Amino acid sequence: MRACRSKSSRAAIPRAILLVWLIAIPLAAPLSAGQDEPGLSKRLELAEQVYREQGPEAALPAFQALADTSDAGADEISRAIAVGFVGEIHWRQGHYPQARRELQRAVAMKRTLGDRLQEGKSLNVLGLLYWDLGDFGQARAYFRDAAEIAAEVGDKRLQGAILNNLSLVNDEQGDYRTSLDQYRQVLELYKDIDFPRGESDTLGNIGGVYLLLGRFAEALSYYEKALEISKEQQMIPSMSQDHGDIALCLRGLGQTEHALKQFDEAIGRAVRSPVIELRGAMAHIGSGIHDPGTQIRRMLASALVVDVDSIRIAVNGFYRCSQTRKNAFGALAGCALSLIHI
Repeated sequence: MRACRSKSSRAAIPRAILLVWLIAIPLAAPLSAGQDEPGLSKRLELAEQVYREQGPEAALPAFQALADTSDAGADEISRAIAVGFVGEIHWRQGHYPQARRELQRAVAMKRTLGDRLQEGKSLNVLGLLYWDLGDFGQARAYFRDAAEIAAEVGDKRLQGAILNNLSLVNDEQGDYRTSLDQYRQVLELYKDIDFPRGESDTLGNIGGVYLLLGRFAEALSYYEKALEISKEQQMIPSMSQDHGDIALCLRGLGQTEHALKQFDEAIGRAVRSPVIELRGAMAHIGSGIHDPGTQIRRMLASALVVDVDSIRIAVNGFYRCSQTRKNAFGALAGCALSLIHI
């Protein structure tokens, strides 16, 4: 699973669903003399492409410029969507006051414009923000508001995302039975609408519940299913995380050597991930070693002698990093660094 606070004892990172997966858009050719600047909708498309290919931080300036535009007659819905992206990126970066302000602004703009689907998506991210802060009551309130809109407009992807994210709150509060029931509902919903990315994340979340409960063989079966879909869809960051989660299961089953091989796979996939925002920051982790992957591998090898309960406790501090940065390479490094200092 892909995000938590330090109070959680989960060994895997929860996989929140935001519905911001984007279809690649061809880069526009440079403007020639006499050409007009592209409109807001085209600029939004280009910003979304940067988000997809280079990561949220790289896209923030473009989204911010769109959000701040004051052109008369501007495409207001494109501007509202950009404001929502600015809020979401601030949330990923852990800038919670700015994120709350921009997301609430986006909700108000989208509500005024009558775009209910977009309003529901921003409410969903607000729910995730409060979940990340540990305010589960407020998170549930936003998820329920978003769920009403999803039902109203009949958008099954949004319905599944919200049900998944409500399950993350249940996980935090120890209601695993309800979580598993809801995750399975989401899984069937995504199968019905042929949404493999959602299936993969939901399978990973089911595996995370079983991993937390110490039912390693069951967790492993779900992570392997998630990995199969991730490979089919060439979802490289997800493949990286799936391999890392499988490694935790194998360690729980006492298969340390196989676990190390899976960690190697996770690191290898993460290095090739299109989400590159943490790579530059990885240089210092190697403590002078130019290949940080080698140092991480050494740290993981030391870490795997630690018992599984200690792993669960130690990984806590790095959940928020992995959620807000969306980079499995950084998450693995953080886990390793924490584990060897227990």
